[in-house]
Amino acid sequence: MKGKDNKLWGGAFVKTPRKDVIDYCAGYDAKAFAALDEMLLPYDVQANEAHAEMLHEQGYLDSAELTQIRKALAEARQHPPSLNGFEDVHSAVEAFVTARTPAGEKLHSGRSRNDLVACDTRLLMRDKAAQWQKNLVALADALEKTARNHEGTPMPGYSHHQTAVPFTYARWLQAYAVAFRRDAADFAQWMELYDECPLGACAGFGTRFKLAPESTAKKLGFSKPFSNSLDAVQQRWESEASLVFRIVKAMNHLSQLAQTYMVLSMPGQALFALPEEFCTGSSVMPHKKNPDFLEVTKAKASVAQASLVQLCDVGKSAFTGYNRDSQWTKKALMHALVECEAAPGLMAEFVAAVKPDAKKLAALCEPLVQTEKAEKLAIEKGIPFRQAKRLIEAQIRKDAESEKGPKP
Repeated sequence: MKGKDNKLWGGAFVKTPRKDVIDYCAGYDAKAFAALDEMLLPYDVQANEAHAEMLHEQGYLDSAELTQIRKALAEARQHPPSLNGFEDVHSAVEAFVTARTPAGEKLHSGRSRNDLVACDTRLLMRDKAAQWQKNLVALADALEKTARNHEGTPMPGYSHHQTAVPFTYARWLQAYAVAFRRDAADFAQWMELYDECPLGACAGFGTRFKLAPESTAKKLGFSKPFSNSLDAVQQRWESEASLVFRIVKAMNHLSQLAQTYMVLSMPGQALFALPEEFCTGSSVMPHKKNPDFLEVTKAKASVAQASLVQLCDVGKSAFTGYNRDSQWTKKALMHALVECEAAPGLMAEFVAAVKPDAKKLAALCEPLVQTEKAEKLAIEKGIPFRQAKRLIEAQIRKDAESEKGPKP
């Protein structure tokens, strides 16, 4: 590797491993995971803006007060307040605004932290769902592009971890492209299903303030407000679990890709050459070039699944109304989002850089014509396929016995 760095490996690499791959594989071993509410901060500012404008429309804020609040929130957007010393992002933002205008004390009119955090989280998830949809479509496009370059590259089909029938590398890639397009459609469905704004539900039981939830929803880009105030607060876990389930499904498909590439690139087979820029090395073994990117993708799929279990478990035992254990769904959700979001983009570039060994793949395909022989026999001779299969099996057994030679 060129230049100096603090890694304990890499001297034998021709291509420098990519920094984004190193970061993806290192995770949070040597860096801090951001405070969870830091991810919500821009969305809390956005929700406060919409709520303030609605309060002005309803006569609870005059024009001067709205202007002062808007100015303070614009400052909070440009120079985010520190969360140190505060219980949560909502307290920090409200204190930031109130320190700049007395009108800030009116911001909490007709709302609770219950509906505010549900709204902030829904805004975050909406953005993340849109990004996942975009990235999965791009991944499917990349797989199909690579497949077009390998229409003639043979690859055995596998069953029970054993070679089965002749196939092609192109068709194998296209199968995953189909799955990822289905995953992308699932994220689009999530955005449609949860296109409701929770803000205005207050603590879940309504409020004496005469609010206009339709106005708030429109300002925040939702198609409609909450259908029921209690549902908006109590079932917060549901939209979170539903989104993470979609992440789990997409990550499982990525994990399948990763596992297959790892197995088929092992020494002794070496059917695929993995790109060095997606590998890492060993601190003690000079020759090692490890498929860490693929291994970590499998691990991140497990992180997402663990998050899903936690979200579902919190949801199943919730007593009616708001419960503080709902706060812990935030960690499960955000860990799944942060850990997995780079996976589709990196996998698209990885697949484009993988080099299949067409000769070795073709050699593996050569003996795998027995099923085709049975089908051909059934079609051309008009005999039942089950009988044709037995005839081919008898020939395979006869050939195997003749190879062993006469018994002593």
